[in-house]
Amino acid sequence: MIKNYKINQDGVVYQVNRNPIDYDKEYVNRYNKYGELPVYMAYLRLGNIIGTLGRVPENILDVGYGNGSFLKVCTNIIPECYGYDISSYPVPEGCKKIHSIVENEYDVITFFDSLEHFEDIEFIKELKCKTVCISVPHCHYLDDEWFKNWKHRKPHEHLWHFNIKSLESFMDRMGYMLLSSSNLEDTIRKNHNQKQTNILTSIFKKKKKVFVNGTRNADKNSSIKLVIFDLDGVLVDACEWHRSALNTALKDIADYEISLEDHYHEYNGIPTKIKLQKLVDKGVILDEQKAAIYELKQEKTIEVIKHEAKKRQEKIDMLEWLKEKDIRVACYTNSIRLTTKLMLEKTGIIDLFDLITTNQDVKKPKPDPEGYLETLRSFNTAPHEALIIEDSPKGMQAANASGCHVIQVNNPEDVDINLFREYIK
Repeated sequence: MIKNYKINQDGVVYQVNRNPIDYDKEYVNRYNKYGELPVYMAYLRLGNIIGTLGRVPENILDVGYGNGSFLKVCTNIIPECYGYDISSYPVPEGCKKIHSIVENEYDVITFFDSLEHFEDIEFIKELKCKTVCISVPHCHYLDDEWFKNWKHRKPHEHLWHFNIKSLESFMDRMGYMLLSSSNLEDTIRKNHNQKQTNILTSIFKKKKKVFVNGTRNADKNSSIKLVIFDLDGVLVDACEWHRSALNTALKDIADYEISLEDHYHEYNGIPTKIKLQKLVDKGVILDEQKAAIYELKQEKTIEVIKHEAKKRQEKIDMLEWLKEKDIRVACYTNSIRLTTKLMLEKTGIIDLFDLITTNQDVKKPKPDPEGYLETLRSFNTAPHEALIIEDSPKGMQAANASGCHVIQVNNPEDVDINLFREYIK
């Protein structure tokens, strides 16, 4: 290893003594010399994210947005776009500049040519997001001489140097698992005379959190007799359907909409009637408007379910696999009976459940644990014999209060047979 460089526990090469450069407007303006290339790169990067996730992100934070090329492209399709940069360069129109990476929750956070510049990268474990996308120079470190002459070493500017293995190891320790890794940016950024790959691009998703009686890091368990599933965000990706339907009703009747940020921070996972009462308490809608908004919201929800919900074979396979192991399966949701029945019918799994409980079957919906406790009583099952699958903060609050084993997932894509293989033998 050459002087002033070491390798950390993940295999990441880093510069020991640093004198970080000044990332000012002059530094950012260097990227303008590349003409249309940053725009091509932006479309390539966004396409990679959408292709890997299989959906358009609900919102996105670009860390180190530079001249804003990527965010400009994102505004064409992503509802909410945010930028963070230590330079004073403004974010593109339609975006919001934020001043803390770890304060708010995001669907996707991107680090395109930026992670290697941070003095400390351990902050990654504090991120509140489902997905992280990283592009960094691909450090092959063939030998000391190669590294010494490597064009991307850039002392005091590039402080961290990754290869595929070290980046995956680092992100695993930060709590993220690898979804995809490639050198696709080399289609634009690699010199034809360069032998090794140039840029490494990897996408990671937040690893599932496992709890036992509210305690993290559950041991593998083979005594599970009952699995209880939440519905929206676990079996069906219906959270956005409900948000869109409610906003349509709110807009039509009260000329008001709930922002995406407020939805996920305050309203996600609670029944519509409670959401409406919150809005009344805040003074944004009138009490006499609640009933009309509620009825229209249910109509719009049914419309979108009929159009969007599809049969999900991986969910059918998962439920059949659990039942083959003599494990009972139940669904407890904060949705009403009508939309619950319709979603489960359209996805082809309604007949596989031993019990379905909705917010109309309990006195106290989530975050109260009543529905989960009643489900346990229905099967004469103890909390340590049951496993709950949840996603939202309100749902997690109810699940943890029940005393059951709990797995928190990011979205329905996490929920298949593989989710259970480690915990149910």
